[in-house]
Amino acid sequence: QEAREPPQGVRSIQHFAVDPAERYVYVEPIPAFGIGIIDVASGRFLGQWPMPQPAEGSLLARRQAIKEAKGNQLHSKRNHGVAARPNSTEVWMTDDNWGFLHVWDVATLPPKYVEAVPLFEDINQPIYDFSWLNFSIDGKYAYASNMVLDADTRKVVTKLNGLNEASIEVQGKDGKVVRTGHDGGSGLDTWIEGYDLSA
Repeated sequence: QEAREPPQGVRSIQHFAVDPAERYVYVEPIPAFGIGIIDVASGRFLGQWPMPQPAEGSLLARRQAIKEAKGNQLHSKRNHGVAARPNSTEVWMTDDNWGFLHVWDVATLPPKYVEAVPLFEDINQPIYDFSWLNFSIDGKYAYASNMVLDADTRKVVTKLNGLNEASIEVQGKDGKVVRTGHDGGSGLDTWIEGYDLSA
C-alpha cells in the first residue's frame, strides 16, 4: 500500500513507540486507523498506512458483522496502544473495538501488514480493560488487556489480571534492580547495573 498524508486539517497523533535503534517513531495517526512513521533524525513524517480490510470469513470480519460483539471503545477511538517488539522488526497495535492486535513488519518502507491476532475466540466475551500494549524485555511475550501472548506463535498463553498501562518488567540481581523495560511499548532496553531503588 502507498503511504497517505494525514487528512487535511488533521495532523495529530496519539501514542507512539520508538524502535530499539531509535531511528523511527511509530505512531497512531488521528483520526485514521493504521500506522504512521516518523524519522527521528530529520523529524520528517514519512507517511501513514491504513489498516487493511479483514479477509472475508476471517474471525475479525465475522466479529465486525455482529453489532453486539463490538467492544466498549474505552478511549473513544479504535486504537489506543502501539508497541515496538524488542529483538524484531515488528510493531503491534491494539484494536479497542474488536479485541484484536494488529501486527506490522517494519523492516522496510512501506511497512507490511502481517495479521490480526485475536485476544479471545468467543465473540461474545466482553473486553477486559483493553487499551495499552507492551512486551517483555526479550520480546518473547506480549501483554495486552489481561492476556499474556507468546509473541512468536501469537497465541494467548495465560491471563494475568492486574496488568495495566503502567506495568513494566523489572529484573533484579542480588537485591538490586539491574534492568528495566519501558511502559508505553517502546522497544528500548534499559540497563541500570548497580542502581538500587530506595526503600
